[in-house]
Amino acid sequence: MQETSKPPPKTLLRNKLEFLFDELPVTDCMVHPTETEICKSFISNDSSRMLNWLTDFVSDSTKPIFAASVFRCVSRFNPIGNSEWRAKVVATALGSKYLETREAGVRAAESWADSELRTLLMKHNEQVEWLRDYVDDVIDDLVS
Repeated sequence: MQETSKPPPKTLLRNKLEFLFDELPVTDCMVHPTETEICKSFISNDSSRMLNWLTDFVSDSTKPIFAASVFRCVSRFNPIGNSEWRAKVVATALGSKYLETREAGVRAAESWADSELRTLLMKHNEQVEWLRDYVDDVIDDLVS
């Protein structure tokens, strides 16, 4: 009998998150089960390793809905990583061709409220009108 090897922890976490998102979409004002899974993973893994995994997840252009969903959940953690990490992932999201990912990046910038994120939003040239309006509102909110 051949022994099956266990997938790496990153793959296990990704699979678990994908399953949970399939079962229940992310909505505002509701704690999503993926948030608990991400917290558990931070406890059982090195935080820099987890941040690298999350960077990979939120910048996955092959699965933009998954990326946006992870980003929306991660943006609820205050603070997560350092300001450089937050700026990096928001910049990646804003550069996405996928609307859902860009919106998640704006939500994260609003939630984390770092001054560097305001600068990123000011440089962002959003073509979708409602998202451009949202970007402008967040820029205004981050002034005060």
